[in-house]
Amino acid sequence: MKSIARQSHQRRTQALDRLFHPGSVAVVGALSDADKWYLRQYYIAPLLELGYQGRIYAVDSRGKEVPGAVACRSISEIPGPVDLVVGCLSARRTPGLVAECRAAGVRFVQVVSAGFAAP
Repeated sequence: MKSIARQSHQRRTQALDRLFHPGSVAVVGALSDADKWYLRQYYIAPLLELGYQGRIYAVDSRGKEVPGAVACRSISEIPGPVDLVVGCLSARRTPGLVAECRAAGVRFVQVVSAGFAAP
């Protein structure tokens, strides 16, 4: 019985390692919008400044280049596996992002959003 519990613990630990030490991160939002400067400053720039060794993807429907990141128009366009997605979208676009992440096999999605309150 202890062996089964130990194996279960190891699987959970390995899964959480992908959250706390992701091999790849995708930041989704209006990265090419000058009004959304904070997405680059607070999500992508710190990863670069701290020497993050994984892949960084900047996902924006316009596909505009973001220094230090691979630009993609959607999660499905990313050329490899993604461990963590940071979604900076409106409430109405968030369910679509979560569905796209699920289809792509992304295990962790951090949502930074507003507008979920009932009118």
